[in-house]
Amino acid sequence: MANAPTLIAYPSGELRITGVMTVPPGDGPFPVLLLNHGDIPAERYTSGDDLHQGEADTEVKPQWAVQVRDALQCAGKPVEYFSYPGEGHNVRGVWQVIAERTTAFFESHVRHA
Repeated sequence: MANAPTLIAYPSGELRITGVMTVPPGDGPFPVLLLNHGDIPAERYTSGDDLHQGEADTEVKPQWAVQVRDALQCAGKPVEYFSYPGEGHNVRGVWQVIAERTTAFFESHVRHA
């Protein structure tokens, strides 16, 4: 079983970016999967991205995720886009599906990149 999630924060210019880190049990080292969203230029991605968007999200508009997807595709990066009808920003009802899809993307495009 994984350790309890830990709130983390780091500076990014004038912003403070926050997230949740979960470390698996054991001594490591562990691969890192950083889940972040926002305005990241497509050319800065080194291995593409998988995007998960709740269609009822009022915090991150679904069309923004589509714009990121399109920019990554134009930059020649691997990208997978999934939308979830009825789900809001936290997509709580589909966490297991997201975890499985993100793990598969990581294995296919990141771990061996």
